[in-house]
Amino acid sequence: MYNLSKLYEPENKELLETISLLNFAIGFDKSVASFRESDLFSFLERIQSYDFKNYDDLFYILDMIEDSFEHISQCISSQIRRTHVIMPISRAKELDSKSIEWIAKQNGITIKQKLAQGKVLGMKRYSFIDNPENRVFKIVLMRLVAIAEFRAFDEGLCNKIVRFIRDNLNEVNHKAQIIPNNILLHHKHYAKFYKAYKWLNHLEYIMNDFKLFKERINATKENLKKFIALSLLHKNTNVRILPSDLSINQKEYSVCFESKWLLDCRIEKYLNNKNDLESFKNECLNFIKTNDAIEHIIPPPDKINSSKSKIFIDIFRLYPILYVASKHITMPLLLKQEINNKIINANHTKIIDMNNSFYTLAGSLLLKNSEVFDVFLRDIKEFVGESNMLYYVLPDYIHVFDFNDEHRSIRAYFDQAFFINKSILAAAKMLFSGELKEKDTLLYFQKNNKEEIYVTPILVRYKHELKEGKSKGLYLEKHPSKKYKENIKGIDESIVQILFKKCLQNGVKALVKNNIKYYKNNKTYNIPELPEEEINNDIHEVKRLYKNSHGLFKTNIKIIQDDPKENLKYYKELIKQKEEGFILWGEKLPKLDIGVNDGIKDEKFNLVKDNDELDFKNEICIKDQFIIPANAEKIIAPLFLEDKNINYSMVLESNMMPFKEEVRCRLTLQYSYDDENIYTLIFEPLDRNLPPMQAKWHKGAMGQIRKDMSSIYPPYPLVKSIYELQHYPKKDGNGKNDLFNWVETSIKKIQELMQKEKVRATIYHIDRNKYFCFAIDDLGNEIFCHRNNFINKADWDDVNEGDVLFLVKCETNNKYRGAFISLENLSLKTDKITKILRNTRFPMISIFNGHSLKDSDMPTSFGDAIRNFIVFMKDKLNDINDKELKDEFLFFCSILHDCLPIGEYPMDYNSKNHRVLAYAIGDAKLLWQKEILNSVINDKFEKQISVLAISLWRSKDLVFEINSSMASKLTKKSIQWISSKDPLYKSKNSNVLSAKPFFVNILEVLLSLLRLRKKGFDILNPIDKDTQCLMQRLLTLGKSIINKQANLQSYLKLELEEKPSKYKEMPDLIYALLSFINGENTNSIKIIGVNDEA
Repeated sequence: MYNLSKLYEPENKELLETISLLNFAIGFDKSVASFRESDLFSFLERIQSYDFKNYDDLFYILDMIEDSFEHISQCISSQIRRTHVIMPISRAKELDSKSIEWIAKQNGITIKQKLAQGKVLGMKRYSFIDNPENRVFKIVLMRLVAIAEFRAFDEGLCNKIVRFIRDNLNEVNHKAQIIPNNILLHHKHYAKFYKAYKWLNHLEYIMNDFKLFKERINATKENLKKFIALSLLHKNTNVRILPSDLSINQKEYSVCFESKWLLDCRIEKYLNNKNDLESFKNECLNFIKTNDAIEHIIPPPDKINSSKSKIFIDIFRLYPILYVASKHITMPLLLKQEINNKIINANHTKIIDMNNSFYTLAGSLLLKNSEVFDVFLRDIKEFVGESNMLYYVLPDYIHVFDFNDEHRSIRAYFDQAFFINKSILAAAKMLFSGELKEKDTLLYFQKNNKEEIYVTPILVRYKHELKEGKSKGLYLEKHPSKKYKENIKGIDESIVQILFKKCLQNGVKALVKNNIKYYKNNKTYNIPELPEEEINNDIHEVKRLYKNSHGLFKTNIKIIQDDPKENLKYYKELIKQKEEGFILWGEKLPKLDIGVNDGIKDEKFNLVKDNDELDFKNEICIKDQFIIPANAEKIIAPLFLEDKNINYSMVLESNMMPFKEEVRCRLTLQYSYDDENIYTLIFEPLDRNLPPMQAKWHKGAMGQIRKDMSSIYPPYPLVKSIYELQHYPKKDGNGKNDLFNWVETSIKKIQELMQKEKVRATIYHIDRNKYFCFAIDDLGNEIFCHRNNFINKADWDDVNEGDVLFLVKCETNNKYRGAFISLENLSLKTDKITKILRNTRFPMISIFNGHSLKDSDMPTSFGDAIRNFIVFMKDKLNDINDKELKDEFLFFCSILHDCLPIGEYPMDYNSKNHRVLAYAIGDAKLLWQKEILNSVINDKFEKQISVLAISLWRSKDLVFEINSSMASKLTKKSIQWISSKDPLYKSKNSNVLSAKPFFVNILEVLLSLLRLRKKGFDILNPIDKDTQCLMQRLLTLGKSIINKQANLQSYLKLELEEKPSKYKEMPDLIYALLSFINGENTNSIKIIGVNDEA
């Protein structure tokens, strides 16, 4: 260390002094073992506190490694190595594969013979410390021992190092190669020695040419003289110095001074010829103090160093005020500026650079800038020293959820951090001076940085347990603060308003009082004074705000005026009373709710109601139980303070969740300034086997967890068995029908009627009342003809005796009567056949819902009858030109779906009879069925819904033929229709409101599409915005239907267990759709079938 030793020769004392001052002014961070990135004002502050002791590089190297040396000397890095030695068997503790190989090579057959000599090749482990990290460790220690010869340091540490090298590092070859490894780079202690190793190498290198090194340090010394003068001006005068970044290179011992920092004078004026830095500083300070040409100020107070003092502080001010040991202290202006994307210290500045952003402590709190807030907290901590007891004042207009993170940050710097709202401190003066009586109401008005005025009422109550205290039983109950007056000025970006926003009202006044200026566009300006405001506290408006609060405004109403210094004095008194067992203040908590979903819609769950009070434990036991749903991995619920969403969420998660079944919990809300979280919410399951769970508060918008809905979809209704269809209950409940027999009988009757032929008969007698007549056929048979049996009723009015009739002759008890009577030889009345065929709709629709003629269990006689009927009708319909009958027969065939004789009866895909298409689609397994489905899907929305509302509930698998794109289009169009149309109407000749069938069809289709979730389609997820809009609209329509007593008839048959009382009157279809969309209460809903009444 020859080069380094030159620095410590007597003639280089001034070089060492320059290096020490520079190092001290930059500042060294021991935790990361490196010098800080300094800015101008921080550099000047540290120069002011420099004590002219030795702070050379070796000072910081020794300071950095001392603790690490103690640790490494106890736990030196080592590796385990192995060696093999032939030893007596009794000493061999470990054998390995090499030992086994050695034994195998010995003479003998058995193990006993091979080990007959009593020896074996055993493996021996030993510790090895000759590694790169210990080589670096030894080199640094050896260099420190060498340095001790010319640069003294702690003798005890030096002796320890010498002994450790001698006793423990002999086997470490410090001349061997050093390859950096993870231990050297990242180990908490070895990494510091590696830094010291490189640092010492660097010192040797830069001092290699000592003459050049000396010239460089002398140049730095001249710059440091300017910084010393500047620091004295900064501390003692009103000279304007711009907060700025600083260019420093500690490794090269260089720092640049820039004249542009000084706005109203030149630094050369304050320099002197003293070569010694301490003498230079003293003479410069004397010159400044005696110079009347500059404005002098009172220097900022010294820092507090007491570790046991209670610090009472009005912290959220531009000039924080402290009360320590019965003495008020005003801190210097606390301000930061952002320059080149760095937060720059601007504390105690006399000018604010408005060309760059600036921050204040109050502004960082109100604007929620946590990064800058932490920077200010470090300033506070540095000023108050080691004390951990901080009692600070909090403005009332800040609600505690917004402040919770900042409170936690303060507690990171001060273990015992506690706050009281400003209104309580303002009221404490009146409390202790005996000005208050029970039931008095005190009002405290405050203006925030947006010029909004808040009011805080305080109710004076009497508590018997406090009668021995200083308040003589009186107690201050703070009620929630509320916004009393909005800022009616709107957005104003004037300098005053910008300053007001960041410095608050008292801050702007303090800037004016202290003659602080601002700098903008290369010019300096005075800060304008705030205009005087007319105080107008409208008590009636305050009463209106608190009309639901019990106890307020019963007797005297007093408006509180306060003084920040007195506030701190009474703060101390309140804490003293608290320590003596008399808590003289408390809070009436604001209304607090969380948003939860009841399975259908979002609603509020009360945590704190309007008139809830904290008990003696500072807790509120919430009466309503909270239900944690089954399978919920976590609960996320938005917070509402005084019915306003405050951009916070409650999050409940536990390693026990999800639960297989729903879990009911009692809730307890704890409220305490002393805890890290001011509000604490505890969930205590009623099941004692489950431990309590604590909720967390999450700041900012929190996206809800996207629910996995793949297992939540409506069940497809059970298909009725053949037996059930053969024993189908009658509509009147009296007996049962065989639906197969119903159809068979009907089609046989049609065949029988269509096979009969008409005969000719002549009228010979007409009843005088003209109700009937008698006629004789060609065979001489008398036939009774009633007027009701005439095909055309008008023919009866024209008949006369002797007229010829054409009729079907029916025999009963050897007598004949006429049917299907006409004056001309017309065919059988097709209306009658059509009516019979239409009457088969219900049994046919019921039978072929989930069944096919191809089914093995389909009754044979029924299948044969259907097939014969189709062949029969094919022949007959060729000769009949009756559209109504042909359409009814096509409908009959469409119900057969996959057995529809499509070649003989081609389907019109554009048919307006959507039901024909809906029934014909079936499972859409056949090519022609797929064609129908595709034509419907590509058609208009109205047709899509009308067809799919039927077909999707007649086939279990048809819905899976719809792809995700089509499903998405259907849901979007459905939501648009529901959102924009009125679904209610009045039918003709009726005053009863009904839901439009098309609206009902949309709901049925949406319910069916939810079954796509089974195949992984994320359809109508309750977290999606469109789905939430749909649910809200359905809730509104549900209420409208209930209020207007409208009817809603659905194709689906639903069976619901007991609905929640609030939804008891809601139509079942809407309730079911909402429940399945949201995935709640679905187990209580069954779809038991469809309405087959045609």
